[in-house]
Amino acid sequence: LRFVFRKALRAGFRYANLTDNEIEQYIEENILVEFIHTDRIYKIRDARGRRLEAIADMLIALGENDAVPHPELNVHKHIGDYALFVTGVFPELLRRIRSNSAEHTLGELLASGDMFGYYVAPGRRAYARAATGGNRMFGELSRNFVSYADALTLARAHLDSLKHRAFEDFQGGLLAT
Repeated sequence: LRFVFRKALRAGFRYANLTDNEIEQYIEENILVEFIHTDRIYKIRDARGRRLEAIADMLIALGENDAVPHPELNVHKHIGDYALFVTGVFPELLRRIRSNSAEHTLGELLASGDMFGYYVAPGRRAYARAATGGNRMFGELSRNFVSYADALTLARAHLDSLKHRAFEDFQGGLLAT
């Protein structure tokens, strides 16, 4: 699976004209491979142990003193990773993700339908906060968030094309028998 992700991500980076091998490896290992398990996608929990599925809930919990039982840097990194994953790999989820708390605090934005922009802005900010202390990679992810989301979208398209090709090969084999 790692080989397939690596090949797709390389294709996505090439099509998006990105050449940062460190970020490519980070995205492969810490987003694509890590987020295979849904419990890792939703690993941020509030003080009651409830998993947080929306960026707004993560940000609200982060703002509450000690509400999130995770070191703050890890929460910022996770918010950036989650936002990049959703905007790049599953942008169709943006139409379905809703947050009870977000509806009250971000009602106009949610009503406007600009969920892509709503995920990009906190993703960029989260990576910028994770870059404090001089982490070049998170600074780059913050500055060029949309380009990396585009690379992930292209990687998904590459994976989808492989899936369709494999299905056609499978169908061709069935028809030949």
